[in-house]
Amino acid sequence: MAQVQAVVNQPPATAVQALRVAAARQGWMPDPRRTTPSAVAFRKGASALSWGSNLTVGIAPGPSPTETLLTFMTTESFAITDWGRGRRGLQRLIEALGARVVP
Repeated sequence: MAQVQAVVNQPPATAVQALRVAAARQGWMPDPRRTTPSAVAFRKGASALSWGSNLTVGIAPGPSPTETLLTFMTTESFAITDWGRGRRGLQRLIEALGARVVP
């Protein structure tokens, strides 16, 4: 499991749309069952080392009106080991959004 917070220089509605596009380009499928007004959920299917991955991105107003705070959290459905795969996947998605990680 990995959790990272990042700020994107877009208002929430625009940030959510950009997130959906970037996630789809990286192979994440929308998960409407787990999506709420304050969080967008995605999933990936099984691979050689995993029974699947889940990604939830919390959406909140950022430090300024033109920014959005995104809280990324990945979990594996069942995996032999993660070996940092979740964190690397989050980093790729954050870079694709042009967001900056916050401590």
